Amino acid sequence: MDRRYEYLIRRLFNENMVRYYDQHQVWKQLSADERHYWVAFMSAGVYAIWREWLLNDQSEPLSKIHVLIRKFQNATIDALIE
Repeated sequence: MDRRYEYLIRRLFNENMVRYYDQHQVWKQLSADERHYWVAFMSAGVYAIWREWLLNDQSEPLSKIHVLIRKFQNATIDALIE
């Protein structure tokens, strides 16, 4: 995979993750620091999952990837708001 543009893709991905999470009510329960680091953490993880899935010829069904990401997301947000 040619990675010359990957940094641009990743930056756009991170920016869109912030926009996505801005829409959720639970987001407002987090402090500014928690939001900043949580987005960095989730963006890195979600990006890595998508990248791995794409580079491995999408061997698992997309629905399975969505479920996996949702489980990781829910577990980490639950840990923050306890």
